[in-house]
Amino acid sequence: MKRSRFLAAVLALGGLLGAAEVRSAANQNRLDEFEKKALKDRRAQGLDKNRSALFAKYPSPEIKLESGQVPTVSVGSETTLTVNGRFLPGSMANTECAGTEILSEKVTETRVEVRLRVTTLALPGSCNVEIISPVSLASATKQAFQVVGDYTWQLALANGMKARLRTTSQPGTVLVSGTSEWFGKDGKSLGTRPVSVTREPDGYRVTVQRSAEETAASDQAMEEARADYSSADNQKKMAEIQQKMQQDCMKLPPAQMGTCIQKYTEQMKTISDKAMAKGQAAQEKAAAGTVGCQSLHLQVNQGKVTGQGNSCGAPGDVAVTGSVSVAK
Repeated sequence: MKRSRFLAAVLALGGLLGAAEVRSAANQNRLDEFEKKALKDRRAQGLDKNRSALFAKYPSPEIKLESGQVPTVSVGSETTLTVNGRFLPGSMANTECAGTEILSEKVTETRVEVRLRVTTLALPGSCNVEIISPVSLASATKQAFQVVGDYTWQLALANGMKARLRTTSQPGTVLVSGTSEWFGKDGKSLGTRPVSVTREPDGYRVTVQRSAEETAASDQAMEEARADYSSADNQKKMAEIQQKMQQDCMKLPPAQMGTCIQKYTEQMKTISDKAMAKGQAAQEKAAAGTVGCQSLHLQVNQGKVTGQGNSCGAPGDVAVTGSVSVAK
């Protein structure tokens, strides 16, 4: 039995729940009014201090699990969904999927028909419908539909680059793919690359597909970095310094040994830093020859995009801002 709504309502004393996800104003208003009425009815029936009696009279909904693919709903459209199971009169349907709105519900003992709208602020992916019992606010959740559509992403990077992505979600699958075009600081196109988009708990990960030439250059840069760091010459120098450190430092009194070891440690670090610098230079050269970022980790709120890009013309991360909208 899911009782989190009831417990949160009691603790809040006002019956208003904060949502982790961004709800539409319409969904939030419906939920607020439903929770206010639940608390009022609970007190009127003398159930506000008797949880056992409360949940015995107003138990959690029982949703019937059904096999098969969930229906797809195109962004910008409306549809009616049916949830089967066992429900109490006066139950309410809710969705916390960003950009979706519950318009109405019809509740019987064995089914709930939910009329919903998928606005142009909705993003591709799976969405749940939650059925909430009256008075107790006990609830049950089910994956109920998938939002699909075509989107345009306009992104600006802190290094001066810009990108325009066009992505399409595929019905019946979690795959979102498309193309990206990248622009330099001067506004000139740097080229296009395929992209895939994966939904994650904290946002979206965009993976940019490198060309065969870019992949080969990156692999070569990594190999050069490893080869230079572990070259025979560097290994010989390191071994010679370690031998001298043992010969010179180990025979010293303890009070002088630390200073001696530090001297030779700095010599080894100098060799290591030079090798790493060469490897870094090789990687920067390879990154400068690529189109766009290697990947993007983005968060979306009401059509506004923030996040980080990785290996966008240079090693490391760069801040990303922008917007996402339904493609016209």
